[in-house]
Amino acid sequence: MSRVMLEVKDLTTKYITRFKEDVYAVDHVSLKVEEG
Repeated sequence: MSRVMLEVKDLTTKYITRFKEDVYAVDHVSLKVEEG
């Protein structure tokens, strides 16, 4: 079984424009990086 080196769950990154609109760079992303 591989060892998990990095795990991200449900990542969301939002920016607000000068017009007050939400822009999502990342929306509900999950990932896992395993050794090897």
